[in-house]
Amino acid sequence: MNAASVRARWEDLPHEVRALVQARLGSPVVEVVYPGGGFTQGLAVRVRCADGSEVFLKAADLAAAMASHYRAEAVVGEHLPAAVAPQLMWSLEASGWIVNAFEAVRGREPDLRPGSADLSPVLDVVGALERELTPCPVPAVGPVGETLSLLVGHWDRLAAAPEGPDAWTVARRAQR
Repeated sequence: MNAASVRARWEDLPHEVRALVQARLGSPVVEVVYPGGGFTQGLAVRVRCADGSEVFLKAADLAAAMASHYRAEAVVGEHLPAAVAPQLMWSLEASGWIVNAFEAVRGREPDLRPGSADLSPVLDVVGALERELTPCPVPAVGPVGETLSLLVGHWDRLAAAPEGPDAWTVARRAQR
């Protein structure tokens, strides 16, 4: 991703949270891999445990505005089929943090430039999403049109942003 943020590190989690995570994993963490990309300051890591197992962890400080997204991801993750998303293994809140643990899946960011060999497989995944998520498997989630209607006007604000390389960043920061 071109617009990555500075993410939290494993060591940034309070000691008590790391201890709880390792207890839930059932084995001590021996390696932490920080994938590239991302748009939040939350933790995103693939950890390898002493027993050889691997898990993808996402975590956020509950005081951060984005913490609500991590809670929502945990709720939605419980209902997503394996055909479209890594399995949510568990979620916990402790010492002012939320941690979501997912099945570790190896991969890379697709190349979405015109002519890329990745485009066809990406479109196949979009088709699988439509098949697997219609009807929506998450109880009490309204039609996508209701959710997307909240975004109306964001493109207009971006288009009106001052010219320059930081127009997107300036527009995003103004919304916080």
